[in-house]
Amino acid sequence: MDSLQPPAQVSFKLAPPAPELEPLPVPNTRYLSLEKPTPNPIVKATRKYMKTSVKKIVPLMKLVSGKHVVDAMTAMSSSIKKPAYWIKKVIEKAIRNGVKTKGFDRERLYVKYAVTGKNKYIPGIRYHAKGRTGRVTRPRTQITIVLEEKTPQQIYKEIMHGKFSPGMSNLLRNHMLTNDLDYQTVRKYQHMLTAKGRQQQKLMLKRKVAETRVQNKKQDLVIADEYLKEQILEEDAEAFAQNYWNNKRLQVEREIAERQEIYLKNEGT
Repeated sequence: MDSLQPPAQVSFKLAPPAPELEPLPVPNTRYLSLEKPTPNPIVKATRKYMKTSVKKIVPLMKLVSGKHVVDAMTAMSSSIKKPAYWIKKVIEKAIRNGVKTKGFDRERLYVKYAVTGKNKYIPGIRYHAKGRTGRVTRPRTQITIVLEEKTPQQIYKEIMHGKFSPGMSNLLRNHMLTNDLDYQTVRKYQHMLTAKGRQQQKLMLKRKVAETRVQNKKQDLVIADEYLKEQILEEDAEAFAQNYWNNKRLQVEREIAERQEIYLKNEGT
């Protein structure tokens, strides 16, 4: 039997140091925002136990989703479907909840989404010949309308992207007629009243982007057109919002003055 030999000595060698890694490129913050946008305030209204089926009411719910409240109510008023009357009533209820309870502005209310689903089915009896009967279930449906109040900046951007609603255009026209606006203000925002004017405004935005690109090129600056467009839209939206709030303030002051005049007149009599 061979004698046991001691194990061979094992030599350990240190691994060479790892090469330094290059820093990762900084992401383009133009498309990556670390701050989440603040959600718009919402208000909702619900109606239950409606005598209809989900299949009949879904097309009408798709019709009002994403529209201005004036356009949604107009669409439901012109529809001959029976559930359209109930959907219109729910939208009116949501508007009352938002305006009276939360102080929302009716002119900036949009239908964020509309949800429908099955409710409890009510069992019934179906009568057959020869004294026989069967079982029948009467469908019941519930709907929920959620409205959101958009900011003036969001509305202006939608206008420039060609998404201005006819209802909003009608409200703006009535606002210009009822308020004592100066000529420069009417001329500045009259393009919102017609589709042709909104199309011309989009062309003017493209011209502004082209002029800004030429000026940056003279200064050896290269900026993407999308970034320039967003920057110009932000500046114009802020100016539009400032003018909107000024008109609202003047409207409130005018209403207060009219109420005080009526109060003093009643006190004098």
